[in-house]
Amino acid sequence: MAIKTEIISEHKPDWETVVEDLWVRVRLLSGWINICTVYLPSYLSMADYLDFLNNCGNIISFGSKDKHLILGDFNLGDIDWDNLTGLPQNLLDAKSAALSEFMTSTNLSQLNYVSNQNNRILDLVLASAELSCSVRKCAEISRIDEHHPALEVTILHQRRHILKHNAASRYLFHKTDFQSCTAELLQIDWGSISDLGCDDFLQQFYNIVWEAIDKHTPKSKVRKSKYPAWFSNSLINMFKEKDRYHHKYKKYGNPRDFDVFSMFRQRCKVALDNCFNQYISRLEKNMTVDIKAFWRYTKAKRETNDLPRQMYYSEHTAECGQDIANLFARFFSSVYKRNNDSSTYIPDFERSNMTLSTIYIDDKSIKTCLESINTGKGAGPDGIPPIFIKQCSSALIEPLSILFNKSLSNGYFPAMWKMAKIVPIHKAGDKKCVSNYRPISILNCFAKVFECLVYNYIYSHLKIFISPHQHGFVKSRSTATNLLSYMHYLSSTFDQSGQVDSLYIDFAKAFDRVDHTILCIKAEHLGIHGSLLRWLHSYLLNRTQLVAVSGYESSPFIAESGVPQGSNLGPLLFLMFMNDLLNKLKCECLAFADDIKIYRRIHSTADCIVLQSDIDILTRWCEENYISLNIEKCQVITFTKKRNFVPSSYMVQGVQLNRVDVVRDLGVWFDSKLSFRVHYDTIISKARRMMGFIYRISKPFKHTRSMITLYTSLVRSLLEYNSVVWSPLYANHINRIEAIQKRFVRSLVSKLGLRQALVNYSDRLQRFNLETLYVRRQVSDLLMLYKLVNSKIDTTVLSHVSLKVTSRSNRKQHLFVVPSAKNNVSYNNPLVRFCRQYNLLSKKLDIFHQSLNSFVRAIKDPNNLYVLANNMD
Repeated sequence: MAIKTEIISEHKPDWETVVEDLWVRVRLLSGWINICTVYLPSYLSMADYLDFLNNCGNIISFGSKDKHLILGDFNLGDIDWDNLTGLPQNLLDAKSAALSEFMTSTNLSQLNYVSNQNNRILDLVLASAELSCSVRKCAEISRIDEHHPALEVTILHQRRHILKHNAASRYLFHKTDFQSCTAELLQIDWGSISDLGCDDFLQQFYNIVWEAIDKHTPKSKVRKSKYPAWFSNSLINMFKEKDRYHHKYKKYGNPRDFDVFSMFRQRCKVALDNCFNQYISRLEKNMTVDIKAFWRYTKAKRETNDLPRQMYYSEHTAECGQDIANLFARFFSSVYKRNNDSSTYIPDFERSNMTLSTIYIDDKSIKTCLESINTGKGAGPDGIPPIFIKQCSSALIEPLSILFNKSLSNGYFPAMWKMAKIVPIHKAGDKKCVSNYRPISILNCFAKVFECLVYNYIYSHLKIFISPHQHGFVKSRSTATNLLSYMHYLSSTFDQSGQVDSLYIDFAKAFDRVDHTILCIKAEHLGIHGSLLRWLHSYLLNRTQLVAVSGYESSPFIAESGVPQGSNLGPLLFLMFMNDLLNKLKCECLAFADDIKIYRRIHSTADCIVLQSDIDILTRWCEENYISLNIEKCQVITFTKKRNFVPSSYMVQGVQLNRVDVVRDLGVWFDSKLSFRVHYDTIISKARRMMGFIYRISKPFKHTRSMITLYTSLVRSLLEYNSVVWSPLYANHINRIEAIQKRFVRSLVSKLGLRQALVNYSDRLQRFNLETLYVRRQVSDLLMLYKLVNSKIDTTVLSHVSLKVTSRSNRKQHLFVVPSAKNNVSYNNPLVRFCRQYNLLSKKLDIFHQSLNSFVRAIKDPNNLYVLANNMD
């Protein structure tokens, strides 16, 4: 490896193994890059191969802030590489499987797609996800090797310039004298200003509250520290002294200054290690009382929310905080759309005879709502945080009661509470591009309390009208109930060797494009009248937003359409807007808010025509309601095991829908054969990457409970999300998923030095109070069955659960009927699987008379867990 002398580099022979590998550490503007060149011959033993990968993993874990580049001949030419993920698509042998696991756990991607003359890729370029580099074939500089074409790897490196935070004074509410604040506010005669209009009353209310806050809350000009959280004041001063003497030496060349600089540098290293170790020790010690600090540390290691100093949107660029905030405002405001013709809209669904025209909010309801506020949230645009409202709630009930009921009776929502603060959050892609960010809306806490109280009345009125096909933002429904209904329908069709065509509909910015006039017309048609309807129209109209980034604020802009993001009422209003669409469709459909799928059993082309007619109904509805479709993202998939299925093309506005074999539905990957192989591969890959992150950040942790907290929150949750839908049947899938936890538990045992004492997986799980993922999935199945038969969840699949009634006594006495299955898909139908598992334990459980907690305790009885653990079909 040849490196220019002006580039700072360091050979690391202690990192090298028995294979032909060379490690060099290189300093670039963007930070340190660890580069490894390696040759792994085809005859290399599996032990040496794994030793090299494990060594690379340790280096990557140790240098968690560094970027890594590993390139060389791996002699794995039969692997097909995925252009999108940079991961192997096929695992042909143990070496390729080990490489795939290593890459996912270390977050490396393979970037070389230049094949040799035999159309094979032997030379791999594995790079960190954070490393911007490209690979292309280049002209040979020596005699060409037909097996190894010459490659040019370009690394883009530049110092990242961060937008500096604009320091501003703020109130230290954690030091507020809440008792004095409450006493002062209780002395106010709110009745003396109750004759004022809503806006004037609210202004007076804020003036009085802020006067009390000013008296009893200290202020401070808070600057965002450039130092990490574990830096003590003495360490910061030590670093400043070090930098001062280094600057003096560079300026004057005095050797004495260099000696002092060297002394401070050595002290800084020792003090830095001490401060970091003490910080980590405090985090672990205080996890039970201050878990937020632990998660702040974890989040800081995972990502940074700092914005670049220069950003762009379309042809516009910005280089200062104020301009960047306005650039975000320009982008976020572009999604809204006002329609001037919507007043002529006429609903074509039946008018409700039930009406709701007035609401009165009593003091008890306000008190309950104020006392249940989550104090962990931040302040809204008015600057008053939830902790102040909760601590002073007894003094705020009277003025809020006056204001809330005045607003409702007048049919007017206060203008000050229509302001929302928008914080941009990066999604993916170039951080300099404004369109790669999504908005997070922060509303005033008082306004959210008001919405919460109004929500209860409106939801009680609307719940009988909400379509049973809608599972989003509806009590007792969820993504699990949505997918459970869907999976039962598909599995039942497979049992009849049938075919289901499913259409997945994607709307363009549906929440932001809701027309306010049409929404109010629909609300009136659903029985919301009088002052409440006027209040609802006022609530939606002329809402303003401003973007806040790094202490800078944009000019405010008006959201001319859409339901308020981050509000309590917004999701309910959106359901009301979409409800008539679901009732129009002739085929089966399921929705989670704006995620809609339309599906039908296909016996002939006549069924395809019916499905197409639903698309036409959907298209007309979109035109009438001024909602656009993302036709490019709409998809159609055929679920069947038949070789000769009924083919059909579906059209939307003259464009043929994209046909796929795999589709992502509410976080679960469905394939046309319902094997869920893609879903297993996806969650295992994500879990391995997250495990790599946990290994990297947990090296300084002394207690295993810290690692277990990270694992259960970040990894196990990935592996168990909606498992009731996709729980695997085959042993190879079960074992692949379980292997993630086995590896984690093995790392815990190694950390404690108990590898010889705890050999068996079951003993290790018992030591750390964990259960196998297989058993946990079965427990989740039984809990879902309990909620289903006891009406804890709201789904129509309950009608497909049958009780077994016998005319004579039976020694087995199974409670549920388990229908026979014609294939493995129908055998693993969630409802069938639930009942089959319950029947195994039916003598020891009482699903109808036990409470949920006692039912869980009964399931987790050691004898029951033993039965579940050994119930692998």
